Amino acid sequence: MVKQLTALAVLGILSITFTPSALAQTEQGQPEDVDSSAERDLPTVPSSSAQPSDHVDSARLPEESPKSVDAEAGIASPYALSAKVVPGQSWARTVGGYDTAAQSYRARASTETALTSYLAFRVDYEHGPSTSTTDRVSFGLRLQVLSQMTHGLDLGVGLFYQPNDFRREGNLVGALMLQRRFNSVTVLGSALLGSDSEGDDQEVDGRLGTLIRVSRLVELGLDGRFRSVLSSDAKRIGSSGVDWEMALLPNANLRLGPLVLIGEAGFTALQTSDFVGEPGERKNFRTGILIMSGLGAAF
Repeated sequence: MVKQLTALAVLGILSITFTPSALAQTEQGQPEDVDSSAERDLPTVPSSSAQPSDHVDSARLPEESPKSVDAEAGIASPYALSAKVVPGQSWARTVGGYDTAAQSYRARASTETALTSYLAFRVDYEHGPSTSTTDRVSFGLRLQVLSQMTHGLDLGVGLFYQPNDFRREGNLVGALMLQRRFNSVTVLGSALLGSDSEGDDQEVDGRLGTLIRVSRLVELGLDGRFRSVLSSDAKRIGSSGVDWEMALLPNANLRLGPLVLIGEAGFTALQTSDFVGEPGERKNFRTGILIMSGLGAAF
């Protein structure tokens, strides 16, 4: 009899314990110390696996921030034009140095702002020997037509106006830009053709640049340019000027958030003409070294 009563009591306790209401109360009313211990134990497994992803995200943050330097936008290439437009980004850059071939100081300054996700306004200033004037300005628009993410490469076109100075006619310049990134290497190429309204002053300008991402802060590259003046303008008779010039400059860039420090040095060559179109016309060919340094900033 006692055994039967004991069995009935055990069954009653078990039935009360495992009823749906009791289970719900157990799930909702666990002591706080049980929950806190469970919360302390759970993160121990994924915490080690989450560290690499957090590290990667923090490393990529400066590249994804619109105020950080995006080298593919052309800020670190004093000569080569970029085909890529970075939405919401503006930047400015200036470099200067001495050219032993031209026996003159050279300076280049550029600024660009993205008007839309595919259109940018650009202004360039250049100081150095030239056919027209030693100080030259160019301004116009750059349009990105193709994107590497969609089409396998970046392709852009541009239209610029280059006044020779503020007293004579200038050139209207059309540009074609190609660009592609291969892992840590970016290649930029651009071709420009300019002509005045009369068609007797023309200029061909080819530029090529490469950028190699060595580390998070350092980039190495090559910046090249060849420019030739094709003119039959009668106003050139008796004058002096540059027939063609070229530069091939290895460079190194240091990226510091929104800033980039630029340094480059390499080979230059140019040919000049004196007393153009006259019996005493002379051609002068010189080679030398160009050393330049400067600063760029994205904002």
